[in-house]
Amino acid sequence: MSDKTQQEKFNDIPNTNDKNEEEIVLKIEFDDEPEIKAVDKNQLDVIDDVVDTKDTKKDIVIDLDDTIESSTTKSTIEFTENTEKNQTTENTDDQDNNENDIPFIDPSVYTYKKKKSVKKYVIAGIVGLLAVFYFSGVLYFNLHFGTYTTINGYNVSGYTIDEVEQLIIKDLNAYEVTIRFKNGEEKISNGDGSLNINTSASVKHIKSQTNPFLWFIGLNEEKDYTLEFVVEYDKESMKSYLSQSPFMDESKMIDSTDAKVVMEEGKVLVVPDVTGTRLDKEKVYETVFNTLDNGDIIVSLEESDCYIPANITVDSEIIQKSAENAEAFLSIEANYDFLGNIYTIPKEDLCSMGYLAEDGTVKLSKTNIEMYARDFAEKYTTVDKKRKFRTHDGKLIYIQGEDGYGWELDPEQEAIELYDYMCKMESFTKKPATIQEGYAFWELNDIGGSYVEVDLADQRVYVYQDGLRIYETPCVSGYPDWLHNTPAGLYDITYKDTYVKLRGEDYESPVTYWMPFNGDIGLHDATWRTEDNYTPDRYTWDGSHGCVNLPFAAAARIYELVEAGSPVVCYWDDEVEYVPADEQ
Repeated sequence: MSDKTQQEKFNDIPNTNDKNEEEIVLKIEFDDEPEIKAVDKNQLDVIDDVVDTKDTKKDIVIDLDDTIESSTTKSTIEFTENTEKNQTTENTDDQDNNENDIPFIDPSVYTYKKKKSVKKYVIAGIVGLLAVFYFSGVLYFNLHFGTYTTINGYNVSGYTIDEVEQLIIKDLNAYEVTIRFKNGEEKISNGDGSLNINTSASVKHIKSQTNPFLWFIGLNEEKDYTLEFVVEYDKESMKSYLSQSPFMDESKMIDSTDAKVVMEEGKVLVVPDVTGTRLDKEKVYETVFNTLDNGDIIVSLEESDCYIPANITVDSEIIQKSAENAEAFLSIEANYDFLGNIYTIPKEDLCSMGYLAEDGTVKLSKTNIEMYARDFAEKYTTVDKKRKFRTHDGKLIYIQGEDGYGWELDPEQEAIELYDYMCKMESFTKKPATIQEGYAFWELNDIGGSYVEVDLADQRVYVYQDGLRIYETPCVSGYPDWLHNTPAGLYDITYKDTYVKLRGEDYESPVTYWMPFNGDIGLHDATWRTEDNYTPDRYTWDGSHGCVNLPFAAAARIYELVEAGSPVVCYWDDEVEYVPADEQ
């Protein structure tokens, strides 16, 4: 028996780390200090099992001898007693067993350090789960497209090849080219005119570019693919198909119209050229072929200049020249002088007299000038026409001219003169060609502002000069019967004379102031009448033979104010025609 202490015995336990086995240190406190040697793993398991299953409050007996022979490392721990076998025990019943007894171990002092294998198991479990997850991803992404994957604009994440092919086929079937004509549209679809649409690559080819074993790398990577459409067609077949379009029918095409300059409504207008619907067919075919080859889906034949344009466009030199000449022509001031009242031919009427020739110069239309002269003469000839007249009390009436009163223009002579003036292409002022000139030319009428107004109903005479009433007097007109009644109408002073004897079948009356205006009817003094004879109703029983009798002083004054040709307006209130309100 060794005399080594317990610590020395413990230090003699061999190190088994070289055999990759766990080293267990067992510290046992014995009263008699038994030997302690290395214990292998299997022997420790026995101790563990005993410790784990025994009541810790009780003593534990471990028989290590049974485990030594089965040890793979042959490292043993031998517990030998340091005391003699003749040790006296209190219990004589147990003496037979003391020779090989294992010392008792107090659980409270039994400790050991063991590196558990739990971590290894956890890691192995995690690795297993990851492996399952990884290979599941491999299987899935071998058949499906990855996340954030687009093909031709479609989000195909998680789609199979068959599902993506269905999308592409749908696009192929929906493919069509729209040809825009000016008057409509024509569409070419897959299969029309030998048109065959396919893709530049297959969906399988795109799928083959992805590695399913590296599926986890591209989870957050955006992948965008484009399958270009490949267009195939036979040109002759396509021409034949296009020629059947109603827009390609020659009989329905409209030619383009040239730009031109016109003079309308007193203005120079440049009418732009208008492209018709007549097509250059060869250019149409070429444009459509280019569209198909480029993979475009819309083409405008108008924007592609497939329509035959006009010969003269709006920016042509001839258009610019024509516009300049037209502006110069309409700048002409063509004036008529009606007794000092100027009438200017409106620009609208000048437009009708000229036109633009092909060389851009302005030519006159003699026929149109003759028509203008005829219309002008008709408009401003006032003889035997009624015109508007405003009475002294503000009433607007129509008054009829009598005995050829007013203007009478000569249309034939005027056409000749006007054409000659217009040929000079410069401004001018001329008198109108007339058969008879009127006394005045006002906007309202040809009476003017200086005239004599005879209100037969009120038996008064008013004298106006330049639109102002400067004199008035009572009068006595003709007796109201068919022979002596003073007629209404518009006349003019034929002449004026003094000291004249007025004769009739049954009378002879000398007068000092004589102003005839309607044959033998005129204005004159009547010295045979007294002042009290000039009452509003005197004419009804003591009227004249038809003349307008005036007090001597009044006749003298009027004689001074009027002249030969001065208008004389006579009217009866109950006979006049009033101008309607909408014509005033």
